[in-house]
Amino acid sequence: MVKIAITESEKEAKANKIKMVALDLFANRGYHQTTMSDIATVAGMGRGTLYWYFPAKEKLFIAALYHELEQMLTESKALAAKKLSPLDKLSLVMEELPRLLAKHGNLVRSLFQMGSEEYNKIQQQIETAWQQLNRQDHSLLTEIIKEGIAQNVFRPVDPAKAAATLIAFIDGLFYHWLFGFSQLESGGVEVARDIILQGLLYLDKPAGNK
Repeated sequence: MVKIAITESEKEAKANKIKMVALDLFANRGYHQTTMSDIATVAGMGRGTLYWYFPAKEKLFIAALYHELEQMLTESKALAAKKLSPLDKLSLVMEELPRLLAKHGNLVRSLFQMGSEEYNKIQQQIETAWQQLNRQDHSLLTEIIKEGIAQNVFRPVDPAKAAATLIAFIDGLFYHWLFGFSQLESGGVEVARDIILQGLLYLDKPAGNK
């Protein structure tokens, strides 16, 4: 007989554990290389219990993806609430890029391993998740840039358009790395950060530049 959690909080805790285990396996092994049996084993439960929570692998994949999205949104809100200068906040956003590449690169690659029929089943959910994250990132960057302009740290640009440009820039770096066109190591990220901070948003040119 399959033993399930009794209270709602226990159910939620176990479901979150499954999602975290699944996300890690999908990210490191890929979608097709990860089986429900693998997930059950690593999560320390029987397959029957796993299927009681998530009846299909694609449903678990989406649930894990949304769980990670919620974590990223929480982190973004925490960053926005920090008592830091706009420049420091924007620097932190750029410093997050290597971590995001390491954490999500293989997860995104796993999407490309799906067949068209599999992907079509979850396409709408995936697009909705990315759109939600994009809106949150755009809102966060817009507010940071507005704050920087008000403090005469950043040039007087359109905050929303500048935020959209930064997102496109960061996304470009991510996909350039994702498809193997280049190795985006820490030094490359520092160069990208300097291009943004010194070339696009500083009110005045850094000392020494003419």
